[in-house]
Amino acid sequence: AWIHHNLGKILARMGKTTEAIVSQQRAIELQPDLCWAYYSLGSIFFQQGNLDEALAAFYQAIQLQPGVAAFHKSLAEVLSSLERNSEAAKAYFEAGEKFFDFIPN
Repeated sequence: AWIHHNLGKILARMGKTTEAIVSQQRAIELQPDLCWAYYSLGSIFFQQGNLDEALAAFYQAIQLQPGVAAFHKSLAEVLSSLERNSEAAKAYFEAGEKFFDFIPN
């Protein structure tokens, strides 16, 4: 699963988004709890302007691993693009909380 996930990230950087999506989806088929594949899939969809698909992928990543700030930040960006501003503000707040949880006192 991780091989397909990493390949998908490389393909996305190369601009081969269709192949990148297929690779991330294969990673998810092999390991349905691979939150990073959902995150990468959401990022690709967001870049394409497929906001509903991006939203679903980021929600799934958060469901699998709610403590990752980047997942919440990306969700907030999609929600903001959809002009769902109160939800976006909440997601940005969650991202900030998750980020600061990792900073030592």
